[in-house]
Formats: sequence, C-alpha cells, structure tokens
Amino acid sequence: MKANQINVQYLGFEVNTRARQYRFAVRQEAGTREFTLSISNEAFSVRQISFQDAPDFCSAKIHRELAAFGNNPPQSQYKVSGEELEEYQRTHAPRQTVRFHRHPVAKNPALEHVER
Repeated sequence: MKANQINVQYLGFEVNTRARQYRFAVRQEAGTREFTLSISNEAFSVRQISFQDAPDFCSAKIHRELAAFGNNPPQSQYKVSGEELEEYQRTHAPRQTVRFHRHPVAKNPALEHVER
C-alpha cells in the first residue's frame, strides 16, 4: 500500500431493535481499523433516508471524519443524528423540474375550410 493511501471497505450491516449498524474497515499503511455507524430504525420508517442510500451516507461520513482528523479519528463508533440526515436530504433531494404545459393552439379562421 502506498504511503497515505487509504482504502474504505463496506463490510455490511446488522439490524437490531433500535438501529441498523453499518460496518466499515479502513485500511491504511498503519493497519486496519473498523468503524460502526448506527442509524435509528425510525429514520428509515419516517423516510429520512432509504435503505439503499444508507451505506453511501455512512461511507461519506467516514471519509469526512478521516479528513478532519488526519486519517485517525478519535472514535470508531458513530450514532448518526437527525440533523445529519436532514442535511443529507437537502443535498440529495431530486431537482425540481420545470414542466412546460402545452397551450391549445388558436384556430386560424382562414384555415377553417380545409378538411382534415
């Protein structure tokens, strides 16, 4: 492994009565360290985040923590807050699209005699 190279690997998740716990291994020259991020089951039921988006969200959070602490965060277990999920929703919301509506075409009286 090259100096300063980091590999973040998703290991899977476990479900318990209160949360889903997402596990990751961070491999770097100094060794391998495991991280666990917990997202409450309620966050999924109220649609703050989808099951499909959770691993990506957690991976991004780990990358932010690694960057903030010189690749050596002080903790390895995180509980994802509602505020973090709200921010994720804001930044990942589908774009509003402008819909164009067709207006009825005005009839041209000069063309009324043309058969269709």
